[in-house]
Amino acid sequence: MKAPRVFATLLSATLLSSTLVGLPSIARAEDDAVTESARQRFQEGVKLFDAGQFERARAAFLQAYALRAHPAVLLNLAQSELRSGHNVEAMEHFTQYLRENPAPGPEHEEATKGLAAARAKVAEVTLVVDTAGAQIGVDGVARGTAPLPGAIFLTPGEHTITAQLGERSASQAITATAGSTITVKLTLTTAAATAPAAPASETPPSTSAGDAAEAAPADTPADTERLGLVEWYQQRPIAWAGTGLTILGLGLGVGFAIASNSAYDQADQDRAAIVAQAGKIGLSAPPCRGTSFTGQFASYRSDFEKACHVFQEHSDSGDNRKTVSIVSFVVGGVAAAGTVAYYFIDNRPKPKAAAERPGIEWAMAPVVAPGEGGLTVFGSF
Repeated sequence: MKAPRVFATLLSATLLSSTLVGLPSIARAEDDAVTESARQRFQEGVKLFDAGQFERARAAFLQAYALRAHPAVLLNLAQSELRSGHNVEAMEHFTQYLRENPAPGPEHEEATKGLAAARAKVAEVTLVVDTAGAQIGVDGVARGTAPLPGAIFLTPGEHTITAQLGERSASQAITATAGSTITVKLTLTTAAATAPAAPASETPPSTSAGDAAEAAPADTPADTERLGLVEWYQQRPIAWAGTGLTILGLGLGVGFAIASNSAYDQADQDRAAIVAQAGKIGLSAPPCRGTSFTGQFASYRSDFEKACHVFQEHSDSGDNRKTVSIVSFVVGGVAAAGTVAYYFIDNRPKPKAAAERPGIEWAMAPVVAPGEGGLTVFGSF
């Protein structure tokens, strides 16, 4: 494990050196704040990469590349993604680097090695669609127009690939395995057509035919696509608020219920002490209930009034805390019921056409630098 870490450090130092030679000239030519900001993010990413903080380094390189699309930044971004577990993104960026920088050299060699390492962790899908111009979607996310410029890279697991042009569409469910190469052929048909979708052929890295993974049949109904609970929850921030309010309400309800019982217990102790003292002096009327302290009991008026006041405070405190506890439980229960109802209402089965319609893709990356912080949003539509 030591060799890769040392190699990564040397690689970053090399790219930093080569990039810092090129970026200042760009800055002098364009003389703008964008290039300066890109250079700062790049330098920050190199330091984080060398410190083994690959996730934060990835965010810094992503910001730098969004500001200034430089080959060295792209290669560092891909290396950070590979080491932080973003294997699909690493595969795409290594491929992009090699496509845009075909000249041989040390960086080209390391990009090739990184590409091989990323390929072993993802599935490479070659999509063949019989109709040019069809909109391609993977798991409901738009991925471009047929024919695609290259392969689609997917994480291991179940995926659904779709294509649609007007009223004609096709879909194929596949099981992607790490390191596999899959070919998916889609033939667009109208909704009334019953022709089965072409099967997907997969060639795993092993040469044994018994190790080949079988693609799932394309029999998933187009109008019964529903997000899983975890996936839906991750995409709906309002659900986080509902869950947080549920936890807060139940927590406050329990806390104030305990505090209410404690106050009532103290009030009971106060009352018992008052009754016991009244019995000692021969006072037969119930204390704290309009008792007239006259005659021989007049000297006890002040003491009993103070004791009764303390008793009443504890009793009122118990009532107030009990009320807050009940309200908190109600709020928590309503929040929980609302979150569940929102899941079933918002996550109703959607037609395939709606699922495949190209939408807005966005991502957020943290901005961390000396004296500043925040979020940077990147997107396309």
